[in-house]
Amino acid sequence: MEYEWGRFVYWLSQGQNAAAVQAIAALGGLTASVLLTAITAWYAWLTKHILVASTLQALDEMRPELNLLVQPTEAWHGYAFTMQASMERSCLKFD
Repeated sequence: MEYEWGRFVYWLSQGQNAAAVQAIAALGGLTASVLLTAITAWYAWLTKHILVASTLQALDEMRPELNLLVQPTEAWHGYAFTMQASMERSCLKFD
């Protein structure tokens, strides 16, 4: 391995190899840019997915749970309406 490294350093020290070194460096930079762009896009998609799920969960948590009771009454020949609010909360988790 030491021999190969020495040959590589010698090759770099020659002036005519600048274009090849620049091309190799450009490919490395391009690869890094594409990889970081893909990771950023995945992270943005994941963040949006988490935002939608947490918004749906928060909306469900704040939604009132009302029960409407309709009972016939004899005195007025009509119906009595009673509305009750349930105090129990169900928490839905979206995956």
